[in-house]
Amino acid sequence: MRWAFGPLGLKPKEFWRLSWPEFWHLYEGNELKRQLEWDKTRFLAAAVINGSYHRGKRAVSPQEVLHLPLVDRKAAKGEPKETPQEFIARMSRKLGKPLTLVTD
Repeated sequence: MRWAFGPLGLKPKEFWRLSWPEFWHLYEGNELKRQLEWDKTRFLAAAVINGSYHRGKRAVSPQEVLHLPLVDRKAAKGEPKETPQEFIARMSRKLGKPLTLVTD
């Protein structure tokens, strides 16, 4: 709930009306936005490192400077993404009670 009331800015009433998939999409979208902001920083850091310290050596990629899982995952080829059904199954095991996926 810390994520709901802090970074996502949800009110308690709004939080409790969300389904797990809806909350997960809000959380993942917010996390992706945050990581995309850091992506700019790591690109600039790699540019400074390559321009100042690595003359004549192999260039450092932004991914080597800072790993951003959501941004790097989107760039990786062939890596499977967790489906909503897999997420529900994982959360069900983690919580120890059955959950169902609600679709409209």
